[in-house]
Amino acid sequence: ADDRRRSTATLISGDSWRWVHFPKCAGTTTEAVLARHFGADPSIVFDPIDPNHVIWHESVRRREERTGKSLRDKDVIMNFRRLPAWVLSKSFFEERRGGPQHVRRDLLDCTLHEVDGTVHRPDHYIEHYMGPVAHWLRTEYFAEDFTAIFSRYLDLSGVDRNELGETENQGAYSKDLLKW
Repeated sequence: ADDRRRSTATLISGDSWRWVHFPKCAGTTTEAVLARHFGADPSIVFDPIDPNHVIWHESVRRREERTGKSLRDKDVIMNFRRLPAWVLSKSFFEERRGGPQHVRRDLLDCTLHEVDGTVHRPDHYIEHYMGPVAHWLRTEYFAEDFTAIFSRYLDLSGVDRNELGETENQGAYSKDLLKW
């Protein structure tokens, strides 16, 4: 794959599917596997990466509003991570970006403090990303779901299942929920 395709893309499209990046749900891993194995395939289109025009967490609805084009002509695939693991991942991601340090009460209340000072709950993200999703790729079952979903659309014979076992972008925080 060429380097302009190497970074977290918001939207990757094949002939009959589109993958949308829901934040903190193994999107980097999903994009990396697709780019590594299908980045040179002209039938698969990766959004261009432009740090001056960041679109890699656009929802289907936001993309449709911005472009004026419907995305409903193809199956939408989106990753998802269960609570409370998603809250923990998102909280520490924001903290690494300069946001406030999170405490146990934030996890228990499912309160997310963004780096810009806004406070959200997971429902905010669900409302933002909900739309015509045909397949949810569960982060906790990444290898199984990636294989089951993408094998409907792509020849995965060249994808080593071992590379689907670990998600990238792992934060240096304790994922042991009992410690929180």
